[in-house]
Amino acid sequence: MEYLFRGFTTEKGEQKIIVNGKEYQGEWVYGYYFCLHHMDNRTHIHHFIIPENISIPKERPIGEIQIEVIPETVGQFTGLTDKNGKKIFAGDRIFWNSQYGVVKFGDYETSDGHKKLGFYIDWDFLCWLSESIVIATKHEPCEVIGNIHEEAQ
Repeated sequence: MEYLFRGFTTEKGEQKIIVNGKEYQGEWVYGYYFCLHHMDNRTHIHHFIIPENISIPKERPIGEIQIEVIPETVGQFTGLTDKNGKKIFAGDRIFWNSQYGVVKFGDYETSDGHKKLGFYIDWDFLCWLSESIVIATKHEPCEVIGNIHEEAQ
């Protein structure tokens, strides 16, 4: 599986999203996620993505490459693509088999009562059902229609 993450930066870009009721302007960045804990007068954490497909010479400081992102927007790539070839990330809104749902990662219970850990779909109208994204999209591909921070289309 490709270990790839997506996060929203306010350092550049014109796209608008909403996080916890607050609007931000910036753009989505894709790459490798890490965070730094600072323990000075106050403890604080910074969240970064190093963009994918970038060459990093040994002598180049990481601070010139990393892009700070809003932590609530970070989502991991599921390893799957939708019917249009678009990569599916945790936090994506999808349309599948006449249903809308959100891709999440964590503990969930299948329709037959088994407890699982992994990527799953939290359906909007089937509150009693969480389903593995791999199983749900195996026979009929889904379509990414946005993510939880963008306005619904």
